[in-house]
Amino acid sequence: MSVNDWYSLFLANRPVEMKRSGSIGKKTSCYSMYISKLKSAQVTENLRYQISAFLFDTKTSQMFGRQCRTEWKRAERDSTCIFNETLYFYSEINDRDLLLIIEFVEEGNEHINLGPAVSVGWFSTSVEKKRAVEISENRSVEIFGGTPKLLIFDKEAVLKPVGNVECSYNIHEMPPFFFQTIPEFCIVCDKDLIPGILKDCSDDEWLSTPKEMPTIPAAIDAIAIQFKNNVPELERQITNDIEREWALKDGGNHKPKAVIMDRKLKIGVHNGYSYVTEPFTVDLEIINASSNGTLRSRKKPIDFGKSSNWGEQLVFQATGNPRLALRNLYADPRMAIIFLLEYTFHREDNQSLNQTILIGWAAWTPFSDDTYTGKEVETRVSFVGGPRPNPEGVLCYKNVLNQPDSLKPLSEKLEIFVDFKFYENGRSVHNTPTPRRSDSARVPTSRSTENVHSSRSKGSRAQIETPKSSVPPERFPALVDTGRSTSSIDELKSINEELDRFIEEPTEIPIEEIVVAKKAVEESLPLTSVYKIPFEDMRTSNFHRSVHSMFARLNFVQLRDRNGESPSTDDVTSKSLIDMRRERLDRLDNAHIYFQFVAFKQLISLDAVPSKKVFFTINFYRFPEITTESMLLETMEKGEPNLLKKLDKNGAEDESAPPGFIAKYVIEGEESKLDFLDFLASGHSCIDVWDSDSLIHLGSTIVPLRNLYRRGREAVQLFIQCPVVDTSLDAGSKAGSVLYLRVANIGLPSGNDPSSTSVSTIRSNINSQRGTVVRRLTSASNRLNEEGPHSYRVHAKPLPGNSGIGLDRFLAAQRLDIQQRHEQLFAENSLEKIRQWNELKEGFELSDNKGAAQKFIFEEELAAYKKLRYESKPAKLLEAVFKGITTCHQINPSFGEKVFFEFPLENPHFEPINCTIEFDDTALRPVFDEEEWKFFRTINKINTPFEKDMMRETKERIEIYLQPGDVLFVPFIYDAFYFPSDHFSMYSTKVVFRRWDTNEPLSILDLHIHRRSYLLQHAVTFICETSGNWEKQLLLPPMARDRRVNSVRCSDPSVKVSIRNATLQQIIGFTTYSGDTNDRRTFLLMMYTDHYQTRLLATWKVTILPFFNVDVRSIVGQTTRLHLLVHRRR
Repeated sequence: MSVNDWYSLFLANRPVEMKRSGSIGKKTSCYSMYISKLKSAQVTENLRYQISAFLFDTKTSQMFGRQCRTEWKRAERDSTCIFNETLYFYSEINDRDLLLIIEFVEEGNEHINLGPAVSVGWFSTSVEKKRAVEISENRSVEIFGGTPKLLIFDKEAVLKPVGNVECSYNIHEMPPFFFQTIPEFCIVCDKDLIPGILKDCSDDEWLSTPKEMPTIPAAIDAIAIQFKNNVPELERQITNDIEREWALKDGGNHKPKAVIMDRKLKIGVHNGYSYVTEPFTVDLEIINASSNGTLRSRKKPIDFGKSSNWGEQLVFQATGNPRLALRNLYADPRMAIIFLLEYTFHREDNQSLNQTILIGWAAWTPFSDDTYTGKEVETRVSFVGGPRPNPEGVLCYKNVLNQPDSLKPLSEKLEIFVDFKFYENGRSVHNTPTPRRSDSARVPTSRSTENVHSSRSKGSRAQIETPKSSVPPERFPALVDTGRSTSSIDELKSINEELDRFIEEPTEIPIEEIVVAKKAVEESLPLTSVYKIPFEDMRTSNFHRSVHSMFARLNFVQLRDRNGESPSTDDVTSKSLIDMRRERLDRLDNAHIYFQFVAFKQLISLDAVPSKKVFFTINFYRFPEITTESMLLETMEKGEPNLLKKLDKNGAEDESAPPGFIAKYVIEGEESKLDFLDFLASGHSCIDVWDSDSLIHLGSTIVPLRNLYRRGREAVQLFIQCPVVDTSLDAGSKAGSVLYLRVANIGLPSGNDPSSTSVSTIRSNINSQRGTVVRRLTSASNRLNEEGPHSYRVHAKPLPGNSGIGLDRFLAAQRLDIQQRHEQLFAENSLEKIRQWNELKEGFELSDNKGAAQKFIFEEELAAYKKLRYESKPAKLLEAVFKGITTCHQINPSFGEKVFFEFPLENPHFEPINCTIEFDDTALRPVFDEEEWKFFRTINKINTPFEKDMMRETKERIEIYLQPGDVLFVPFIYDAFYFPSDHFSMYSTKVVFRRWDTNEPLSILDLHIHRRSYLLQHAVTFICETSGNWEKQLLLPPMARDRRVNSVRCSDPSVKVSIRNATLQQIIGFTTYSGDTNDRRTFLLMMYTDHYQTRLLATWKVTILPFFNVDVRSIVGQTTRLHLLVHRRR
């Protein structure tokens, strides 16, 4: 089958996508509709009839899916037509609004001209099915006359029955490979030929029990992207088109600059119906063949304009030149390998806005000759583009092959090729089905020092030359797993062996050779593994009895409640319901949370060196991170954990200090109390353990806090045994040590001084404050006029309607009075008097009557003070006037949150005025988008009047037109993501509404911002290689109330973040530059439930520790000396 024939097959089998998203069920269900016979007065003997099936959505009035047409059946006597046909399809959505439409079509007679095919009748049934029904349980269903297209226009139409049909609709069990060979909502029948499913012509119901086709182990390598003409001109044209599109979206006032950040090639296997191997991504690196194979890094964008050497010798090659295994390549001529070329652009003015564009795509059928003998093929495929449908189902850039001559920037025809080598061994093996389609995953490629970069020019091909070696190299490099298959590593190795056995050595062809010099590239670690927080491995437990015995006999600091009693002890593993109403009404408003570090136990490992000193970093609630002091691990009895001991200033053990360490957190205020109670329901504390000598990250642990509710008691405590899991590397999560903690929640009433009652010791000669760190969190100051984070509408204090003229006259009089008094004070006569008075005081000698002299000076100074007081009265009056038109509003946002409010702006004048808005805070902005304004009004339950195009924005100002007596509610958004980076937690900013003609203030908004710390849910630490792009994917755990993350942003603008859905799970990926060894990178990932990034769902803190990769090869049992370079910052 040729590529054109494959594309025709693809167009015929491509299902129409559903417009809306429905509720995903627990599992994917396959449905079957068995139609036995049709009986209707509309059926004519000897005419042929056919079943036409498709799906219909009643909510959107859309017909979607793949329309299935069965074979023509000839009608019999008694107005009956026997079909005995079974239709199959599957769906992941459970929705009663989805209908399966079955229509019966009559074919025109070949002898009598009856016109085109007509509909005899139809019926519908809901797709959702609760239970399976046996196929023999047929039932009679009425069919209705006319066409089912009537449902698009009138769902309540009265339908007239014209006959009945015997059918059965049930849930049908299918093997896993059935779901990967056809897409969702694709209806198939026994007539259809599906690549991947073996058809048994001897069985009429072969599709009911499908059998998988044999697969061909195959691989491709030497992937290179070639441009027939000038690459810079082509990419410049694409960039200009993207910039023009962005400018149109922004209103056309400013043309942003687009930069190509990444070039990627996606490769997948398609059977004409669906991807059987989901497209995996291969990064492309730039090679200039004219410069002896110069390799350009992907870390920086290429500026073609700075050099004239970039031309036809430019090649985009797969990073590391990997050998890629092609999974699920069935032995069928209709199988095709799909190549998709994508560019990623970002805006220079806003690096957080990225856009990925599909530049072109190509298809190649490896078995078009219907032969499956082992072969090695080196081929070239041309990319196409334009609005034609493609397997990816996204919009593609215009086809460069068919551009008009007036639009072509080049003199010759533009064309993009992909060159590659294809290997297959001709033997079939059973293949494991892959999961259903999700977003593409990046291929973890590896760079080798034996890497060779191939290049092809326009008129010749390149031949790869490898250096001669005395040691025979492997026949093929190791296959790279694409991340789409669930096959094991052993299976990949077996495929390599099969390839070595059946693929013959390529014969040399006498063609022109272009030898590309090799360049050694540093080997990098795999970067695309998906990290999942190991909650199962971090599951906490209670102290064992032996640890309780050790804790009781040693001199630890004891915790007491306000009455001097020990707190009640709860079980950390118990699960009980929480009465939030009782917790909120608790009279003990202040909560003192204690983390007492007791002991640390390192599990036995043959290759691990035990640590002698450790320290901890604690992330809890809204408090800043605490780094404890270095603690000495004291050796105890055999099998017992190491006791944590304090160190003195000389680094030795402090014998006078009690063992352990205490971190104390104080939560005060009613508002902080309610927020903290909500946090305890699902929150936890993240603790990282570090080696004090080497500063190596030993692992992380999670401390659950749900059992810290007091439930009406004075205090509660937990004795927790926390496994410490090292997840900084991708070697797998396994507990390497155990941390022993005592966590307590002690309640105190407001205003109580806990210094003498909350912490006491058994022995009075021990200072309770040694080894204790205290952090305090207090609610914000009293809100002005009860306004705060839950006050979304600012109630202004408008002046009376007839005060406009009086206010104008008063302001004019005050301005005139101030100007006159300024001239009087600083006139020549006044200045001369001031100079005379100063000379008099300097030259005046006090007489013996000091009392009279002092009285004279005092009277003069008193007169000066009186004059100053009288002179400042106009200014004070003017300040009072401005205070009358000023409205104060206070908000308390956390970092990353958005606060929405509306300001009522009133026109007190009897004439229409044009008002301008002035503000200087980058975090504050008016809301211009109507959809965004409606969204904020809906979630905040505001019913104020809504008006389209209320504000006019120009380059210089923002204007609002007000009629006499108008009151407009001006929407504002404060984005705490752009909070000023200073040490103040509170500041104020003003928004001034001025008249456009006189520039006089009409109203003033005085906004006070009290910043709160962010609420941290998780903290993760990773280790990566230095000075390179580092990429990671995080699998999100289930969120609170089963909410989904719709958008994400990062506190570090240099980090590229993305979110993708993987069936019911979600994965966040980020890419950043790792930096040097002493550069510790820390940034926040903020996740939101909406696209406007207003509802903050979770905040994660990510810490990156770059290290140099050291490759050590030695013999077991033999001493090896290794020289390490120590890098330090100058």
